[in-house]
Amino acid sequence: MIRHALQEARFEITPTARQTIRDLSLAAQAKAALLANPMTRLRQIFVTSTDGHLALSGSVRTEEERRVAQGVVASLPGVTGVLNDIVVLPGSLSRFSAG
Repeated sequence: MIRHALQEARFEITPTARQTIRDLSLAAQAKAALLANPMTRLRQIFVTSTDGHLALSGSVRTEEERRVAQGVVASLPGVTGVLNDIVVLPGSLSRFSAG
């Protein structure tokens, strides 16, 4: 009965839904990669994905951390581009995060 119901057109996955799932998965993989990297794990970096293009935002303490964040996510399978809108705020983050 359930199998029959799932074969109805209203339950078929659409190309848009499939792309949304890919984008959500890619954003989650990118966030996991940033958390696994010692240079970026303590930084407040946000990730969104649209059609395989990742957008990074947030703030870091150095230009090197900004570059590392971009490199970490750019190397993930399925990433077609990276927009790096991360802002470097050298001194202001030291009192809010360890490291």
